[in-house]
Amino acid sequence: MSSWRAFCETVHAMALGLWLGFVVAAGAYAAAVFPTAKKLAPRLPEFEQYTGDHWLIVGGRIAQTVFLIGDIAQFFCALVAVSTFACAVWMFGGGERRPALYVRGLALAIALASVASLLFVVNPKFVSATNTYWAAARAGDNAAAAAHQQVARETHPYATSLMSLAAGSVAVALGACVWSLATSRGRERGA
Repeated sequence: MSSWRAFCETVHAMALGLWLGFVVAAGAYAAAVFPTAKKLAPRLPEFEQYTGDHWLIVGGRIAQTVFLIGDIAQFFCALVAVSTFACAVWMFGGGERRPALYVRGLALAIALASVASLLFVVNPKFVSATNTYWAAARAGDNAAAAAHQQVARETHPYATSLMSLAAGSVAVALGACVWSLATSRGRERGA
């Protein structure tokens, strides 16, 4: 394997690993922070007139920052993963590794479609509804807060499904990448 090909494949594997790590970490964070916030049963002075659950606001405000960081990281990891995959395929060819390349390419395409749908379709609606919910809650307009909170709740399953699909697809792409590299290395050694 040439040095440039090894470089492309290494950066590609690292981008996939980081991408998967950011998606899983964001989901794990949400799974931990909301139950913890609920147990603490906080009351926020800034939302004094709001009669709804303040723990949802606490968890959501913090989670929104975590997910924004995760979305930015996913965008850059996806950019690097696609670029290095294209470089490895177009510049160095696939050789005997074609099945793993097809699996990796398909998984990468599904992951990209999931992230694009999340970032450009679902998240704008979810973030807008959540911010409007918080503004209404801060103003003490409980009816408006409940209406906007419902929109956010209806959008949340789509975000969760797209993140899960992205995580699964990136994991498959990473597995195919490692498989491809391992079998390629074995052929070089005569194994």
